[in-house]
Amino acid sequence: MKLKWTYRIQLTVWFAALFLAFAAVLVVFQIRQDMNTKKHSLQERLEAYADAISHTSDYEGLVALFPKEMRTTVIDCYGDVIYDSADSTVFEVNHLDRPEVVSALEHGRGDKVRTSETTGIPYFYFAKSYDGMVVRVALPYDVQVRRFFRPDNLFLLIVALLFGIAVLMIAFLSDRFGTGVADTIERQNRKLKQQMTSNVSHELRTPVTSIRGYLETLVSCPDMDPQKKEVFIQRAYSQTVRLSDLIRDMALISKIEESPEKLPVELVDFADVAAEVFEEFADRIARQGVNVENMLRTGVFIHANRTLVYAVLRNLVENSLKYAGEGATLHIECLGSAEGLLHFVYYDTGAGVPAEHLSHLFERFYRVSEGRSRDDGGSGLGLSIVRNAVVFHGGDITASLREPSGLMFSFSLRR
Repeated sequence: MKLKWTYRIQLTVWFAALFLAFAAVLVVFQIRQDMNTKKHSLQERLEAYADAISHTSDYEGLVALFPKEMRTTVIDCYGDVIYDSADSTVFEVNHLDRPEVVSALEHGRGDKVRTSETTGIPYFYFAKSYDGMVVRVALPYDVQVRRFFRPDNLFLLIVALLFGIAVLMIAFLSDRFGTGVADTIERQNRKLKQQMTSNVSHELRTPVTSIRGYLETLVSCPDMDPQKKEVFIQRAYSQTVRLSDLIRDMALISKIEESPEKLPVELVDFADVAAEVFEEFADRIARQGVNVENMLRTGVFIHANRTLVYAVLRNLVENSLKYAGEGATLHIECLGSAEGLLHFVYYDTGAGVPAEHLSHLFERFYRVSEGRSRDDGGSGLGLSIVRNAVVFHGGDITASLREPSGLMFSFSLRR
């Protein structure tokens, strides 16, 4: 009995320590994620106000529609203040050395929490560079803003509660099932890691926050110039399209990975699918002066899910149209068959990507450059869908650089 009790204590302590370490990592990760999300949300809101300011010369009239506690400053490229809503003495002080202004001039935008050197009040500053000037908006870093940045106590409470329950369960199960507990905990940890990997809440929040920022500006500025209002409406609309694409692509990936048996298959002519894809993008192809070399011949049949095959070509073509540049050539052909597989090559003659990014192109939300998918409106899932769809059809896909220029994808599909 003594040996059994000792083993139970050791097993309980070991798994409790493991779970505690995992919970600590999860808490730190969630707190940082939550802080970054809240900061990004506040930045999006302030950026919407900055965008509105950049499109007007009536600073006083527009600022009157903003929240009363908000401070707005317009600075020229030499650091001289053109307008400030809070302090008239600020016009005598050059702002070229302010950290948020420095960051805006170097990187396009910047933010900083600091005490104002002119008013003595701590602010959360956000600055954005426009042609010939920098617009800076700020909120007092008071109790309300600090509370906004606090971590979610409910989440911490839930983690603590789950930890307590887990310890009790480990102690109970270790006595009844011995080493079988290890397998159970391992499966639980693996499931939690998979859930964390598939967590795309931040990607969903980004377009939603942008839409909210643009709409808040439109609501708070009813007398905005119609042309400027149209710009904000178009920006909000483009974010709704991106949100829709993101949800669609997430649903498609989930269906491929979780319920592949529910995807119907039929006899599909690959050449017909390619023709449909190029027809879908015909206007965009003509507008960008892109040359299409479709070398596929009718009669290239595969037993496949037509939706997924269409998604493969559609995402490859759309990726090229976004990044290859105007006047590029898109080329696709079937190289032949071997061992029950049809082998294809698709390439464009664009700029390609740096070689070190090739192995990561099929990862979800991977970006060759920061903000690339966000700025162009893509979901960031296109090439991940391509890989999953190819694997579903028993094939493989690789990306490589093409000489003298361009990006090439070699893939196979089982006949």
